[in-house]
Amino acid sequence: MRPSMNTRSNSHSVSASAIALACLLVFFSACTRQSAPDVSELTAELSAEGSDDRYSAVKDIDDRAETMTDSEAVLAVPHLQEALRDTDARIRYRAAKALSKLESAAAPAVPELANTLQDEDPKTRYYAAKALYKIGRPARPAQDALQRALGDENPDVQYYSAKALGAIGEEAKSSIGALNALAQRTTEVKIQEAASEAVKNIQGVE
Repeated sequence: MRPSMNTRSNSHSVSASAIALACLLVFFSACTRQSAPDVSELTAELSAEGSDDRYSAVKDIDDRAETMTDSEAVLAVPHLQEALRDTDARIRYRAAKALSKLESAAAPAVPELANTLQDEDPKTRYYAAKALYKIGRPARPAQDALQRALGDENPDVQYYSAKALGAIGEEAKSSIGALNALAQRTTEVKIQEAASEAVKNIQGVE
């Protein structure tokens, strides 16, 4: 049976609509890519007078951190270091979170991250400890701050502080006593394991 004119007309209409929709999606996707500010523009906005503008910029940097190129990370880190000293708690939080995603590229921020372990906001302290763990051995200058953070009231801060000390390795030998004490007093299994594993890493035990 041959299809009716209405059937063919409906088929052509659906196809045309699908093509038009696909074209619109491609167009809007291209516009989004073109309109998104690059990292250099965002870092410049971190110096804005208004805290809302600075927060918007650091949030965008945080959202992009995991996909940044090496050169973009190098550009962003000094500005994130400055953001860790911002008077706005939201900005310090986002800066610490972004640095935790940049891993070893965040090494220049070790001094600021060490200070951030004393931030009033537990989530900011958590991301500072996590960032130091991701940095690894170059986080050695933060050892004393990390050891103090083993006594933080936030279990997640304790956890990543222990892991960060373990990642520093044998140069963190003076923290073994504090790690053993943490493993004995905590009731959190994951913290016990993190502290014990850190001691093994520091001692070079396989």
